[in-house]
This record gives sequence, C-alpha cells and structure tokens, in this order.
Amino acid sequence: MEAMVKNSSSDGEWTVVLPSKGKQGRRRKLKPKVQAEEEEQPWKSDDLEIDPQRQARLKLKMEISLKKIESSKCLIGLVITMKCTEALKSTN
Repeated sequence: MEAMVKNSSSDGEWTVVLPSKGKQGRRRKLKPKVQAEEEEQPWKSDDLEIDPQRQARLKLKMEISLKKIESSKCLIGLVITMKCTEALKSTN
C-alpha cells in the first residue's frame, strides 16, 4: 500500500495520507461461495455422445506432445541431473 505525502499546512508540517480502500478494497474481500455438494461430486462430461474421430485426434495430439516432452533437452538435462544427484547421495 502506497502512502501519499502532502504538505498541506502553511507552517511547513507534512501530513501522511493513506489511500482509501474504495472499490478495489471491497472486491478483494469478496470470496466465491462454493457449495459442499459441488466439491464432493466427481466431474461428469456434459457431452453425452462419444465421437470416435474426436477421441482419435485428441489421442494423437497427446502422443505427439508426450514425444516432444520426452525428447526435449530440458527433460533430458533434468533426468541426468537427478541421476547424478542420486549417485552422489548413494556414495555418501
């Protein structure tokens, strides 16, 4: 929270003025109300029909994404680092 300083008096004394809460302060305090029943129920699809072509496309996209992740330099470096760290722990 930032404070604004004003020189409002004629004798040269300073006054510290804090910003008012306004609408932003009220918005931050509002929290969405969630009913307990919603949290306990498992997720159900609204789509009652199963589209085999759509499922096949999604599966292909997931497989391509997994291959990209598995061959990424970042993941390979992470695995090597983890193996080295594990090897160092086992020698101590």
